[in-house]
Amino acid sequence: CGCNTRRLRSRSRYGHEDGVYYIRISQFDNDTGTEFDEMLKLAEENGMTALVLDLRTNGGGYEREADKVADALLGEGLVAYSQDRNGERLSEVFSDAAQVEVPVVLLVNQNTASASELVTGAFRDFRKGTIIGTQTFGKGIGQVSRSYTDDGSGVVITIATYFTPSGECIHGVGITPDVEVTIAEEYRRLTPDQIPEGEDAQLDKALELVRAELAG
Repeated sequence: CGCNTRRLRSRSRYGHEDGVYYIRISQFDNDTGTEFDEMLKLAEENGMTALVLDLRTNGGGYEREADKVADALLGEGLVAYSQDRNGERLSEVFSDAAQVEVPVVLLVNQNTASASELVTGAFRDFRKGTIIGTQTFGKGIGQVSRSYTDDGSGVVITIATYFTPSGECIHGVGITPDVEVTIAEEYRRLTPDQIPEGEDAQLDKALELVRAELAG
């Protein structure tokens, strides 16, 4: 769609002549939720018929921004919740009724972690679309850190565990994609935008799937 931002961008090199749009979120930064809404609006205004959302190699970021992305994607319901070590619920995140109305495919890999896994878990539990790629990283905890200036030491304390809408804790486990697709070994350490065009088997599968759905 010819739009680029610092963290969230749509790559026109894959084309959108048939209305299939691609958006990659590399990290949930301060303004990611707003940028995602803007890109969705632009795509919808230009006749979006399907969406490929790429969360590969997204290590997380601000949970509140991931919540905004999930809210924009999904219909009404519980997106995620957290509990303390005693099993007491600390927080709940809900989405409203507004949602993306076209077919959506979500791309993930072994470096999809933390806040991006919250989006992935909700996407799966809402049965919003198909998840393609490889098993995600498996980080579903909230932590705080404290540093000590005297000797430079520090501690990291886990304060919460996060759960998907269905009540699953994915920490240490990750999320299994609906369709498992690996990419060539030489490209596995690259970010999605560094993979040569035509060599990204995961993206190619996503485009194949949404176009088959649109044609069927």
